[in-house]
Amino acid sequence: MSIISDIVDILSHLIPNGKARSVVRRGGRAVGRTVGHMAYEADRAAFQANALQHGDRTTSAEFPALPMTRAELMASPYNDLRTPMNTAALYVVALNVYNHDRNESIAIINYLRGPNPLSADDIRFLDERMAQDSAGCLARSYFVGATPQNGYTPTQPYTVTITDNPYAYYDKDYATVFVHCGEGVNPYPVMAQKAAGGLWYLGNLSLLDRVIQPQA
Repeated sequence: MSIISDIVDILSHLIPNGKARSVVRRGGRAVGRTVGHMAYEADRAAFQANALQHGDRTTSAEFPALPMTRAELMASPYNDLRTPMNTAALYVVALNVYNHDRNESIAIINYLRGPNPLSADDIRFLDERMAQDSAGCLARSYFVGATPQNGYTPTQPYTVTITDNPYAYYDKDYATVFVHCGEGVNPYPVMAQKAAGGLWYLGNLSLLDRVIQPQA
């Protein structure tokens, strides 16, 4: 007789009305959830320990010509979403496409979002923020060389600089990397979520909480 059967027999003498098996089933589910949570936490701790072995890393994505459509972006060498840094760089491209072609910009962002395309509220938020950036200064400010003094004119080729650090990958399924801007202030975070196949998809719509203007 199995251990579970022994437990049922014992509980049958203690719990009336044939409720013993129900109690054991509920207990089994609770134990299963506990074991699953312990395994998740152990996996998460191992991932964090591995991440802490790495220092800050900075990389750059260079675009000789700015991709203006989803098709052009798909042909980019940075169209490799196995790293959140590439995802962040392509998001900067998408924001810069907006003032040229709103629909293509949204199409690119939806591609970067993977299984979670923009909702109606997300698109409304994007439209509201970009309406405040009709000159394109905010979007261009994330390219190297774009400063208030030069009207946020990027140097060529278009270059996005992104940094991560040991804490960027604090959870194995989420990452926060940081996009530099031409104003010399602290880099701005972009969150990505890891999906099946090891691809990092764009999380929330970030980089939009600033209102800037070129100097006169």
